[in-house]
Amino acid sequence: YELPELGFVIEKASQRKGYGKEVGKAILNYAKEELFFDSVQALVEKENLASVRLLEYLGFTYERDVTERGREYQLLEKKL
Repeated sequence: YELPELGFVIEKASQRKGYGKEVGKAILNYAKEELFFDSVQALVEKENLASVRLLEYLGFTYERDVTERGREYQLLEKKL
């Protein structure tokens, strides 16, 4: 893939507390202001609705479905 990628893992005990939103916004701001990225992508399993919703909250939009190592993902992208 041609774009930098945002990925995250949030342990069960820390989920649904807003950490993903807070840290995601800070990382994307850093990517724009300090690293001068124009866009960032994310791959997420279609069934992972919590991660899809978080990415949509952060401003990512669906681009296309992709298959990696036999697994189906959605590729989302955010213009910075």
